[in-house]
Amino acid sequence: RVGQQAPVAAKPAPDRRARMTGAILQKLVADAAVQVRAALSDAVAGLPDAPRELILRLARDTELAVAAPVLRLSPVLDEAALLALVEAPTAGFTRRLIAGRAHLTAPVSEAIAASADSPAIAELLRNDSAAIREATLDRLVEGSTDETAWQAALARR
Repeated sequence: RVGQQAPVAAKPAPDRRARMTGAILQKLVADAAVQVRAALSDAVAGLPDAPRELILRLARDTELAVAAPVLRLSPVLDEAALLALVEAPTAGFTRRLIAGRAHLTAPVSEAIAASADSPAIAELLRNDSAAIREATLDRLVEGSTDETAWQAALARR
């Protein structure tokens, strides 16, 4: 229920209720219990007006159950935030989950392709809604001789 109040906490000039909600959300995201952080992540992942800092903190979590909902779904993670996460992932799954996001932009796809993260690149190639430039695909085709996981997806594209 507190997670549903996240948009209130994101308002520019928060009132007392918004400040209290924001403080509670920050305490929850700092909670040591993975289940608590995961529940919060599930609750706020799809909210377009969730507090940006909260979403970024959840996205950087090293626990898959916590980071996955926001990495996959959060509209708060814009292209700049996604590029930063691809360039400096906090966990081995970060790039792979971003690669599976719907409607991934070409710059984010390019960053994933340049990362040499084979599982993330395989996920990117399976993502039919990802925008991938022809030059990026050409480079991936050249590098696919040793990457059997990429080959079928490349053939479909």
